[in-house]
Amino acid sequence: SLRAGAKVTFDDIAGLVFAKACISEAVIWPMLRPDIFRAGTLTAPIKGMLLFGPPGTGKTLIGKATAHSSAATFFSISASSLTSKWIGEGEKLVRTLFRIAE
Repeated sequence: SLRAGAKVTFDDIAGLVFAKACISEAVIWPMLRPDIFRAGTLTAPIKGMLLFGPPGTGKTLIGKATAHSSAATFFSISASSLTSKWIGEGEKLVRTLFRIAE
């Protein structure tokens, strides 16, 4: 079992072989070798990836392992933390999160 704050690698994730391979090719390689993956070439990086599925299927672990493998920062934010009873406050929180991520 992983302790809180532990670095997660793809070796820590059982199964999900196809998902791990897709993320390696589409996300990690372009981040580690941007000189090879440029817009306008045959190896242009993809624009995004969506992980979906029921709780407990490894989406967050894959995100953490991807961030660790590509030396990126991982933000784990729940949808409930981005909502507010005040009009416009939720949108402000999302904008702030994206500014921090930049």
